[in-house]
This record gives sequence, structure tokens and C-alpha cells, in this order.
Amino acid sequence: MNSNLPPNLPRLKAGWSWVKLGDVIKVSSGKGLTSEKMFGAGKYPVYGGNGITGYYDEFLFEDSRLIIGRVGAKCGVLHITKPKSWITDNALIVDLDQNNVFIKYLFYCLTFFNLNKLSVSTAQPVISGSKIYPFHIPLPPLPEQKKIVEKIEELFSGLDSGVASLKKAKEQLRLYRQSVLAFAFSGRLNQDSSDYKISRIKTKNKSSKSINTEKPNPAIQNPGNPLIPVNPGSDNLPDGWKWVSVADIGETITGTTPPKKNSEYYSNDYPLYKPTDLNAGINTRYASDNISELGATKARLLPIKSVMVTCIGATIGKTGMNKRVGATNQQINSIVLNKNCVPEFVYYFCISDFFQKQIKEHSSSTTLPILNKSKFESLPFIEAPMDQQHQIVSEIEKRFSETDNLEKAIDDSLEKSEALRQSILKQAFEGRLV
Repeated sequence: MNSNLPPNLPRLKAGWSWVKLGDVIKVSSGKGLTSEKMFGAGKYPVYGGNGITGYYDEFLFEDSRLIIGRVGAKCGVLHITKPKSWITDNALIVDLDQNNVFIKYLFYCLTFFNLNKLSVSTAQPVISGSKIYPFHIPLPPLPEQKKIVEKIEELFSGLDSGVASLKKAKEQLRLYRQSVLAFAFSGRLNQDSSDYKISRIKTKNKSSKSINTEKPNPAIQNPGNPLIPVNPGSDNLPDGWKWVSVADIGETITGTTPPKKNSEYYSNDYPLYKPTDLNAGINTRYASDNISELGATKARLLPIKSVMVTCIGATIGKTGMNKRVGATNQQINSIVLNKNCVPEFVYYFCISDFFQKQIKEHSSSTTLPILNKSKFESLPFIEAPMDQQHQIVSEIEKRFSETDNLEKAIDDSLEKSEALRQSILKQAFEGRLV
């Protein structure tokens, strides 16, 4: 082994050598392109740091190129472009010695070694040639590189097929959950149950004739979801149910963030929920930030089982239910429920496609979507008798429990697939795959 190599590099098989990236590649930045130009009806793909970001009517490169994401949280990610493409200055273009390095070998090799770890850790992570050139990679002879790539892609092909099937199954579970919610809030989820039946949907028109619920009337029902009426306030609900607004089911509280400059406001007494913390959904207990008793005087504490709905930002509509007393930041509107509302019933209605669509349709159509408190309170909501709310929640949770178990099994399989993918790459670049 070359005595100038770092001592921590393992010994390679005969014919292989450790080389510095700077000895086999050179990188340069792409050429900037405004978003207005790349979002037109262009013919050629435009690549940024994370892949294709748009299309343009000109291209910079005739052939496929290896590119490295240059800025952002995902800097260091690699892509091989399509022929005839434009590459922006958010990516580094790799020029390599094609007599000694196969482009796909280098792609898989650098993907495995994760160039992101070489980025400069700033508010906006950046990667540059000066940071990656000293990095060593294992380099076999060119014919062996091609054999390694061929074997990797053979094995990955089977993995990709399995992963695609798992993701499709996961999407089907999501659609099934929404189907359950649609039936639940139409009063039809358990209409055939022997111990409890919700009245069949009855809709009264001016002549008091009922609508055939097996073949919904498209004139008054939502074509995207025929179980929910287009116009809230109609009588297209089971007996005893009615359309109301969010303001009718409880008090809406918009969150606030205690000033960060006062450290005494922050401790571990109460969670300060943000949209990312609502990923836990109906079991939201923990937050990335926590406030003190003093900080709580500058916030708005929520009782347990309040329903928290994100009303600002890219994740608008994300919903959770707090299982610990806490507060939220200003991106979240929370419903502190009246006594005649079952919290879980309200939560499930809030995550239904119908309510989520209402949130998005009534938010401001800007770069940063916002649904203010007054608009949020005016959104349509279903009010049902308490006993029926409880039984509907029971029916939903019985079905969701089954899908949760299936989804966990799918997620476990996806994790195993990714672990196997990394194992294949590890063997490849240790010289043990072919």
C-alpha cells in the first residue's frame, strides 16, 4: 500500500488501488437558470442539486453527465443526467478520466461513501471540489468496474421491484383509510352491524323525495367523494346529524411562541408543539421544543385531547391530538372541544380528505399557504349524537388497527430492503461482489 495513504484505509484485493478523487475527476458548477424559464413548456430536462427541477428549450450538454448536489441539506447527492440536458449552478458537473473510471461505477461508489459528510456545516451546507478532491475511493481496473456495476444493477433490479410493490401497498392502505373515513362521516360505516345501525342517508329535496343512496345524485353530491355533499348545510346526512362550522364545536386557539431571547421561558415543563411534532398524529405527546412554567404564561396552554391543525406553510392540514398539556406555535390552530364532542371523532374528521380539501381550498393562494383563524372557524363540520360519535370512533379504530399492523410490516420490509441495498454496495467496494 502507498505509504502516503491515510492509515485507516483497509487493504484492497490485488489489482485495486486507493485513489484521491482529485486525481481522477474535476468538478465545475453548472449555469444558472431562472425559475420562470425552467417552468415553461421546455423540451430538455433541467437538473439542479436534487435532480430534475424543470424543463427548458435549450440544453448545455449533449451526453449524460454525472452531477453532485452542491448546496442544501441534500448536498452530495448524485445523479446521472439524461442526454441533452441543462445543469444549473446548484450542482457540480463531474469531468472524469473515462479511460480509467466508468461513470456508473463512480456514481454507485460515491453514493455509498456519502459525500454529504464532506460538506461545510453552515446554515446552508455547501460542498466543493476542494472538500472532495482529497477523499479516497477504491478503484479496480476498468473491466472489473463494469462487471461490478452489472452485478449491482442486477441485484438492485429485484430490490426495486419489491420496493415498488411495497410502496404501492402502502398507498393502497392510505386510500383504504380515507375510504373508511368517508363512509364513517356519511353514516354508512357500520350500517350493517348487528349491534348498531346508523340510519341510511336521507336527502330531502323540495318535494320531500328521498335520494337513492346506492346511486348518489351527482347534482347535489361531491363527484370526488359522493358520500359528502358539495354544499355543507344540505340534509344529506343521517337522521340526527347536521352540518355546523368549526366554531360550533369548540374554541379555536391560535398558538404563539414565547420570545427565544429569554431563556427562562424554556425548560421541560410543557411541550411547545410545532407542525413537525404532529407527525405522531392522534398520539402527539412530545415536542422538539419545551417551555417552562414561566414560558407558559406567554403561551396558550391546551388541555389534553385538543385537536391541533397546521394552518400555515407547506404542511398545511397536518393534524395531531395532544396527549399532554402543552402549547403550540403560531402555525397551528387548535380546537378546544365542547363537551358534546368526542375528541377522536373530531380528529378523524379533520384528517379526512373532505376536511383537508376544505383547508387547502380556503387558504390563501400564495407561495406560503395560510388559513387564518376566522376562515378556519368557518370551515364545515359534522355534528352527530354523542353515542354515535363513540361508536363511529370504535369502528374507525378497529379498521385502522388492522391497517397500522400491515403498514408496520411494510415499513419493516422497506427498511430491510434499504439495509440490503447498502450491504450490496459494501460488498461491491470491498471487492467481494464479483
